[in-house]
Amino acid sequence: MQQITPDFWQKSYFHRFMAHYLARKYGSDFTRRADKIQPSLAKTINIFAFCCNLFLFISKLIFALLTSSIAIMVDAFNNLSDFIATIIAFVGMQLANLPPDKEHPHGHAILERITALLVGLLVLLIGFSFLRASVLRLMHPEEVLFNPLTFVILLIGIIVKLIMHIVYKINGEFLQSQTFKANSIDTIGDVYITSCTLLSYIFSPFTNFPVDAIAALLLACLVIKNAIGLLKETISILLGQGIDKETEKELYNLLRQLPEIKSWHDLRYHEYGNVKVASIDLEVPYNMTIAELHPKIDAVEQEILEKLQIKLYTHLEPQSKSGDYCCQDKRLICLINSALQQTQSNSRLHDFELNHEKKLLRFDIEYYVDDPNTHFDQDKCREKFLRNFKRALEDANLDTFYASYDWVIGIFPNFNHISR
Repeated sequence: MQQITPDFWQKSYFHRFMAHYLARKYGSDFTRRADKIQPSLAKTINIFAFCCNLFLFISKLIFALLTSSIAIMVDAFNNLSDFIATIIAFVGMQLANLPPDKEHPHGHAILERITALLVGLLVLLIGFSFLRASVLRLMHPEEVLFNPLTFVILLIGIIVKLIMHIVYKINGEFLQSQTFKANSIDTIGDVYITSCTLLSYIFSPFTNFPVDAIAALLLACLVIKNAIGLLKETISILLGQGIDKETEKELYNLLRQLPEIKSWHDLRYHEYGNVKVASIDLEVPYNMTIAELHPKIDAVEQEILEKLQIKLYTHLEPQSKSGDYCCQDKRLICLINSALQQTQSNSRLHDFELNHEKKLLRFDIEYYVDDPNTHFDQDKCREKFLRNFKRALEDANLDTFYASYDWVIGIFPNFNHISR
């Protein structure tokens, strides 16, 4: 877990107050022991949220029934969904803290993502229920009865949700918890929802226009929008979201510090909850031994683990010695690079291997994807490159010579556009 700097706790009064509370509860060195106190602190926060949402649901439900306000009813059941989500989050985070075992060597932290998925589905279901109730109220309006106590309850609800937002936001960053970060967004959304409900409740007695139903309809749409956003983000992570551009740049900067690393390619990144694992191919001098390289590479891997919390596995490849190739081989490399330029100008060649005895031509291509948001079609890219490469061989009168060779070509996408 990445250690939070002391400046983090000086950002605002609320950060300082939270730091004071955590220091009293866990000791002055709580920041350095974030991974140790995480289960206990997460449990405390979930119990706090559990009590807040239960209180808000019961109080708003009572006053919604007393005033016949559909907007307050929607707000009440929104708090019920938050209450249920808190239970799911509590169970999920407890299971996510289980230690690694034989069947799950990277631990169980991915369960926190699955928890977020369940919460998103629940919120989406309730959002559509709100939408249906709002449409029915528009079709069959009912009078909203004004009650001063309801105004007070809604105001208290806004204050409670603001406090919950602050608690979730600060501790989500401190514990690097996606669930708490998501809940911080959800709670500030609840503040907007309750504020809108409060305004509709105030104006309802002064007009025949169905302000209450319109407000409920808008709130239902907002709930659905937030749920879809949460689901999209969670599913993206569960499907195997790639490394973000800033982290990748920091990782490459750490690799550059070792002069023996001449180049790198084929970075593969995986997240298992808060466990980050990556592998990469490093090109090193062909005349250095493993005994010479191992301690240096090991030191870089350790530094990356400490600074980026990424467990990096490296595959070492000897950098090609240009003197080993004859003039025709060097010409072949130029033709490959020329075909690459025609296919995608920023793509590059690596892992080139040419064995005349076995009649084997093997190399990999790091393909620069123009638009990171588009789907990468490997077959289409391969077909385009081969078309350009075969044309280049024909123009150089080398197509017949290499026609009997086995061609093994690997194509790997580069979405972040960062390379050596």
